[in-house]
Amino acid sequence: MLILSLPSSLPPSLPPSDGVKIAVTDTEAKQQAEQGGSDGGAVTSSLDLEARCEAIIASLPPPSALTGFTLQPIDFDKDVDAHM
Repeated sequence: MLILSLPSSLPPSLPPSDGVKIAVTDTEAKQQAEQGGSDGGAVTSSLDLEARCEAIIASLPPPSALTGFTLQPIDFDKDVDAHM
């Protein structure tokens, strides 16, 4: 038999932020993304994301620059606190 105990106190209620609108449909999400989003522009369109990914890829060194680069394995044991 499994017995669960509930916490003696509940976490404080978090009031909603003013001016935040959550998109319910894909159409609303696209409209918000085109308008810069209701959260100050944190919504990133797929084109912006793709451009950022391309910029990161372009900033990586060419494979020829990594000639002779070797990786060394490390010891890891999840049960050893020092490894965590």
